[in-house]
Amino acid sequence: MDQRVPVTLLAGFLGAGKTTVLNALLSSGEAGRVAVVVNEVGELGVDGMLVQQADWGFVELMDGCVCCTVLGDLSHALADLLQSPDGPPDRILIEASGLASPGPVVRTLGAVSELRERLRVAGVVTVLHAEHALRQLDDRPEARDQLACADRLLVGHVDRVSPDTLDALVEQLAGLRPDAAVRCASHGEVDPAWLLGDGSPVVVESDHDHAHSDGIVTVSLTSEETLNLHALKIWLQFLAARRSQELWRIKGVFRVKDHETAVAVHGIHDWLEFGPMDRPAPETSTIVLIGGGLDPEELRRGWEAVAS
Repeated sequence: MDQRVPVTLLAGFLGAGKTTVLNALLSSGEAGRVAVVVNEVGELGVDGMLVQQADWGFVELMDGCVCCTVLGDLSHALADLLQSPDGPPDRILIEASGLASPGPVVRTLGAVSELRERLRVAGVVTVLHAEHALRQLDDRPEARDQLACADRLLVGHVDRVSPDTLDALVEQLAGLRPDAAVRCASHGEVDPAWLLGDGSPVVVESDHDHAHSDGIVTVSLTSEETLNLHALKIWLQFLAARRSQELWRIKGVFRVKDHETAVAVHGIHDWLEFGPMDRPAPETSTIVLIGGGLDPEELRRGWEAVAS
């Protein structure tokens, strides 16, 4: 019996719903002693505040993708988890950035002897947005790599499309990847045994390794001020309506007036969702915006107006 620690890679394009899936799994209590590694492309960490903390360890890798610029950091982080004084976790779950290709990560886990001897890749689960998946697969090489490497496909945000559209999407995905299991998830909830079980990821060579950030703008903004939630909503709603096709992902955690707890925002294109969090308001409000052709100065001016 293979005694190595299983590693599951959670992939998917920006806004697909990976964090929602991860939080649903951790909340279920059925993941065992799991360590979580979360990767962000922005220079400031937001996902660390959005992800429910894992019992056995949590590592956040920022400002680069695990498939290229922080691949070495990932190797070191995994080695540190294995050397914990409390012993290694039962399993490790890596949430890759929305721009990361799974291939280099899978290859690294098989090529680095210190990792290969103690870790095994249990599978690559790629999460897809029910409304935007087909367009992203047409437009973005990252999304195509994420699909090609997966042994399981999980369709999220199913409430954003009709049942007929969802059925058609699942049928198309099955045609594109007939060897990959396809499931749908509402609010990120899926059978943990299916998500964490052993599969057979496909290691593909990526055409965009180390060059996939070309043309992609990531803007990270902070404020020490207590924000006005109404003004924040107006700005982001205006931005989402005006820049919907250029704005691939919005995520933020804020301290706002008349709220003792933190307030989070998630967004993709023209869709935004605000909500309270089960954690104290942060000292510093942080927002990360990712897209193609965004104007950083325009975003900074809007943020400063909200924060003033």
